[in-house]
Amino acid sequence: MNLVIPSDHLSQSTQMTIMNVPPNEVEKRTLIDISYAVTFWQCYHLEILEEQIFIDELIQILNLLPELKSFKINSLSLDEPSELWEEEVDNYLSSKETTKITKVYLCEMFDLEEVYFLMALCPFMEYLKVGCINNMDAKSFIRKIIKRINDYGYDYLRSLCFHVPAADDEMVKKLDKMIRSYKLLVDYSIRYEDGDIYLEWK
Repeated sequence: MNLVIPSDHLSQSTQMTIMNVPPNEVEKRTLIDISYAVTFWQCYHLEILEEQIFIDELIQILNLLPELKSFKINSLSLDEPSELWEEEVDNYLSSKETTKITKVYLCEMFDLEEVYFLMALCPFMEYLKVGCINNMDAKSFIRKIIKRINDYGYDYLRSLCFHVPAADDEMVKKLDKMIRSYKLLVDYSIRYEDGDIYLEWK
């Protein structure tokens, strides 16, 4: 397992990168190394380069990084039903005064439950980026995310970005029409840039 920390900023470094974690090792050596590293510097930004990380592994890592403001993961493994991960999230949040994570980047989504998990894990998240939503269409993705925000009171989330290779003016117009017809948002803006759809609201 490798922890990458800029060597010229050890006392004030802000970013940690985790990569090359052997199978079943995240609970052992990884956690020991992170615990040691944070004794002499604060970590505000985390990037986990492993292809996939399990829910319990991510929670254990986040528990060691109380000052964390943002993190990026490639993909999330949902190896348990939502009732179980909701309990794990509740336990994680109840053990902290507050979480400071405001920005999350999930490179690839295979199941919308992954996004729901991240929203629950980071209730003060303001910005969410999903690199690839795979087979889910953009309309359904937006509609279900906004519904989740409203149903669960994720009032801090105000910016959503996701990648759609075919994004163009016509798609943005259709998404805008859908948002207005379903009355999902009132004061918002939507645009695309290099295949990324950006939706922001107040």
